[in-house]
Amino acid sequence: MRTDRDRIAGVALGLTLIKPQYAVAFLLVLVIQRRYHSLAAFVATAAVLFVGPIFVLGWSIDTSYIQTLAHAASWGSSVGGFTPSANRSLVGFTRLLFPAPIAAPLSIVLDLIALGVMGMAAVKSRSIELPFGIAVVVTLLVGQHVLIHDLTLLLIPAAIAWRFRAMAPNGTLILGVILYLAIYVGFSTSITWHIQVPTIAMAVLGVWLFLIVLRGSSNHTPVAVTQVPPGGSNLPAPI
Repeated sequence: MRTDRDRIAGVALGLTLIKPQYAVAFLLVLVIQRRYHSLAAFVATAAVLFVGPIFVLGWSIDTSYIQTLAHAASWGSSVGGFTPSANRSLVGFTRLLFPAPIAAPLSIVLDLIALGVMGMAAVKSRSIELPFGIAVVVTLLVGQHVLIHDLTLLLIPAAIAWRFRAMAPNGTLILGVILYLAIYVGFSTSITWHIQVPTIAMAVLGVWLFLIVLRGSSNHTPVAVTQVPPGGSNLPAPI
């Protein structure tokens, strides 16, 4: 996407359908930034992945997969990895702290806030990188089943935060070290204190990236292109 190879990017994004919820946040960014070629390539890839196995394994392969996804919503703590202490997303965070009647609506509200922040970043940012990094964070925060190995995806927003460190408040490196160590602390705190520290660390990283977006948009000077005769120099003139 950074080099405008949108079709290849759409195909690559289609491969995330092995865990379908991971595609949602990125698709929203693509819609907001009008990357229609990427969206089309994603849809085409999804169609191939859905239809292709049918010729080898029959219709049952797709229907059974959909049924499994539907049943997964009711597995709860009966299946390993679905307990709140193992779930690093906002769902696990709220269920550790509150009873189910409160945790469920609260997690939905927090999910919507996270998606809203990501949408604002996609609108305000002139590039794809910062919204993409925030989308990774939001994908993990709003996921229903986020285990510790899923947090390796945070290497992407961490690298983006480092790339734009000159636009961020001071202390980027120190903050990064603290967030990295917080993931390891989270192993014990989720059981002893009922607090998902990695979830808090992810949220802080997302806010950090969003602050960079705001700083970049506030420093942006509008430009206008002057009309010149053929063969002349077409340079932008500041307003």
